[in-house]
Amino acid sequence: MKLAVPQERRDDLCETTKRFRQAAQLVADRAFERNDDGYVITSKTKLHELTYQQVREATDGLNGSSPTSPGVYAGVVDTTPTPLPPHKPDGAREVHARPEREP
Repeated sequence: MKLAVPQERRDDLCETTKRFRQAAQLVADRAFERNDDGYVITSKTKLHELTYQQVREATDGLNGSSPTSPGVYAGVVDTTPTPLPPHKPDGAREVHARPEREP
């Protein structure tokens, strides 16, 4: 999906990217703190359980459509469908006529 970001909304996009990276780093840091057995936590579900509240608080929600700020990022994503190239069935190829041979 192509982003069509108006100039006046670019700061919003940069802030969202910054918060997303912050959230990802918090989760990665927790994973490498290891669990009680000393192993790195690789379960997405377990990491979610351990970090959800911390990430929400640290990133001020990181949700542009939360009840406190509905539609903050409305108009930033261009939802106009992009035309697809003509469909060819699997294995289809263009067939060109062979030139005739001279006798």
